[in-house]
Amino acid sequence: MSGVKIKRFSAFDRLVHWLMAFSFLALAFTGLLILYGKYFAMPLMGRVAYGSFLMVCKNIHNFTGPLFTICVVIFFLLFAHKNLPGKGDLQRYLTFGGIFSGKHVPAGFFNGGEKI
Repeated sequence: MSGVKIKRFSAFDRLVHWLMAFSFLALAFTGLLILYGKYFAMPLMGRVAYGSFLMVCKNIHNFTGPLFTICVVIFFLLFAHKNLPGKGDLQRYLTFGGIFSGKHVPAGFFNGGEKI
């Protein structure tokens, strides 16, 4: 309401988040094509084109996997300690984040709902 914006996450936090998100999508897409592509992509493309396409998918999958793993580890190290239960979490759960009490419940970096 005041117009003042508070920067909650650093540029590095956002970079790791988006690298992890895009690498996950690449792994999911290529993994599904590797696993089930012969049922729906090969009839559309033909065997030779599908073989070349599958080789590209395999390479993308193999090079993206380590990036995703590194991002997950970094993300865990950045945020695991901020997600441990704190002293105000129980109060926040009991008042449903202050909805029933009408009072602001202090939360820390992540509130109890975000931690769950």
